[in-house]
Amino acid sequence: MDRETTKKNLTELLRNPSYSVIALSGVWGSGKTHLWRELAKEEGIKHGYLSLFGAKDSAQIKRGLALSLMHLDEQEGQQLKGVWQNLSAPLSKVLDTASGSNGLVGAAAKIVGDLVGDRVVDRMLAGNVVVLDDLERATGALPMESIMGVIDDLRGAACRVIVILSTENLIGAAQAKWQEFYEKTIDVELALQTSCANAIDAVAADLPSKRFANARNAWLETNCRNIRIAQRAARAIKAILGDRTISDDVALELTTDIAVLTVAHHSGLLPGMTAEAFLKAKRTWSFAGSTPNTDPLLKAAREIPIRLSPHSAFQDSIVNFLRTGHSDEVDWERQIGEIEEKYAVDSISRRLTTWISNIYWSPAISTQAMVDEAIELIPHGYLLNLQNAQAFLTGLQRIDAAHLQEEFIAQWCDNVTRNKLNYSTDEAYGSLADLDQRLHNAATLVHDESNPPPSLEVSMERILIKGSWGPSHEASINKASADDWLSLLLQSDSNVGFRMAMKLLAENYDFLAAGRTTLHDVCTQAVENDPIDRLGGVLKLHGFPRKLMGV
Repeated sequence: MDRETTKKNLTELLRNPSYSVIALSGVWGSGKTHLWRELAKEEGIKHGYLSLFGAKDSAQIKRGLALSLMHLDEQEGQQLKGVWQNLSAPLSKVLDTASGSNGLVGAAAKIVGDLVGDRVVDRMLAGNVVVLDDLERATGALPMESIMGVIDDLRGAACRVIVILSTENLIGAAQAKWQEFYEKTIDVELALQTSCANAIDAVAADLPSKRFANARNAWLETNCRNIRIAQRAARAIKAILGDRTISDDVALELTTDIAVLTVAHHSGLLPGMTAEAFLKAKRTWSFAGSTPNTDPLLKAAREIPIRLSPHSAFQDSIVNFLRTGHSDEVDWERQIGEIEEKYAVDSISRRLTTWISNIYWSPAISTQAMVDEAIELIPHGYLLNLQNAQAFLTGLQRIDAAHLQEEFIAQWCDNVTRNKLNYSTDEAYGSLADLDQRLHNAATLVHDESNPPPSLEVSMERILIKGSWGPSHEASINKASADDWLSLLLQSDSNVGFRMAMKLLAENYDFLAAGRTTLHDVCTQAVENDPIDRLGGVLKLHGFPRKLMGV
């Protein structure tokens, strides 16, 4: 049954005196205890509560329930020491030295038993609603038949008993005894089946109100029905994002990352799947020609239809937080700020390119609306590369807003130059002939500063000896001055430069015609002025000009 139906049925059963012992079962993390506490609060049900985790014997169970009816729960059990200290020194000594499992079932429960005796404990419990939780977590020293015996005793004392357990976690002898005594002890069993929506709605109070909508959307993607994991996801979202002011789109991306990775960390996506493994699966893909990944778990994780954000560093920090529990508030603030800044830039970039597209493809948008948006976008125009910047200028012309072009050019050039934005000056598409020269000059200036052209010697070596050259190497040769060539020919440390120059003169490379012509002129002048530094004489020894020029 779903959560609401289970709560409704449990309420009705508690009002029916025919049902003394009610079992509330469900898988780990389905929210059984959470549902009971919610119901008890809503209905104002006074009850004794005890988790059997660590319980050692039947007497401790009754004493723990009696203590709970005195309005001392497990958290308050730690305060019991102070209560008894105020009574008398001997009792304080007993409390200090008493041994037991924990909280109510241990030292505190022992003292209550010592003070009032087992008969008084029975009288305190008689006729009350009592809840025994975590049956599957009782120690081996407390066998299932003893627990079922206590339940039967409580029934005999006119108690209404709620038994909460995960039957799937009962193993071995405990499972066998549960089945053996079930018919004799349990009047009715309600099996709780929590939905994904139930799980996240149940922990709404653990989240800042501004985060709940995003957290709910993200959680529903995981299809996880475990309330305990939902609580951990809520706490992680609160710890990392808190009440920070974050743009809606970024908040949704980051919340999704936190929720999904928390579920993965606790094996809520796939059994045995960790958050690190899930990230690896989502970030690693097999491409044609590569060795396919045969790990079935990673393959299954890749097929989970959950899309994570592109913020890899942030995701790695989430995994570290989940693994270690350490939260660096300053680092979260820095990372989120950087993501916000990048997202803002990307958003403006999309608006700029969309504006250009709308000039050609969106007749429904009025001209005035296009002009108004252009005015708003011009200060951010530098985010457009060289050719898109020209497209923006052309767009202004098409909507009769040419008066805005000068402002756009001035701001684009200033920002590109000041921020050293290294846009390519190659012809990615179309012709560069129609580019505004001021845009081209600004882009070229930054490009050349960021990418100094290769030297003449390096360019000659790449083309004539090593191969694997590019347009910049060709340009270096074709744009070399007479002084550049003379310096190469007269290298004093080796004759490599001279040999490469002779090879260039001997080869007929059309794409290096301009550089070859300048080199030929330098060599001709050296021969005519022989014997300047012996260069002219050495050139003659190599047959210049007739032999080297292929005459």
